[in-house]
Amino acid sequence: LEVHYQPQVSLRSGLVEGVEALMRWPHASLGQIGPMEFITIAESTDMIRPLTEWSIARALRDLLAWRDRGLDLRVAVNLSARLLQDTAFPVRLKALLDEKRVAPASLELEITESAMMLDPARALRIIQEIGRLGVRIAIDNFGTGYSSLGYLRDLPVHALKLDKSFVKGMQGSTDDRIIVESTAQMAHALRLEVVAEGVETAWDANFLATAGYDAGQGYYYSPALPAARCRDWVLQFNSRPVRHM
Repeated sequence: LEVHYQPQVSLRSGLVEGVEALMRWPHASLGQIGPMEFITIAESTDMIRPLTEWSIARALRDLLAWRDRGLDLRVAVNLSARLLQDTAFPVRLKALLDEKRVAPASLELEITESAMMLDPARALRIIQEIGRLGVRIAIDNFGTGYSSLGYLRDLPVHALKLDKSFVKGMQGSTDDRIIVESTAQMAHALRLEVVAEGVETAWDANFLATAGYDAGQGYYYSPALPAARCRDWVLQFNSRPVRHM
């Protein structure tokens, strides 16, 4: 397996300030297998636990290597529903952070509302323990779950990631634009950062910046890249920041 990284660009400074780690499986005969194909299978077994922890360890290792090159970023990793039911996970996570000597705030774990549904009370306790470590928590695919507002009230959340379906529909849909703008207003009122996925055009980026979004990620900037290519891309991109209207 490999971990690729998609840059997250600050819509305020125009600089890349973070990346999202995404697993890839380069298969000898099938080519690149996307995570939706093999992660779905792994989610149904205990294999998702070592896969997730391996991806976190790899992301932290790459983060340290980038810092040796003068590139200080935050990395986001998707956290599976099974890990939100594993009461020993926060202890293993702390040990991993201590081993790699990475500041907890440099790691962001992305969870979805659906991942909370198996046992919400247990998941809440585990997320609170993760939050006490100093690790950031982001709600991924925001707007597509069923209990978003309740979780925002109860969880130690740092950021919302608006689902890309709303971003892709902005230009042609007044309703989507209203949802995009109102999500930013609500998030900031709750002292949360708000990130937009699926940014594909300059129009998207400029609208999101005007609406108050903190960051955007998508093909307008870059697809997910292998670690070394991502490092080089970010260093070049940050040498000439993109200023949004």
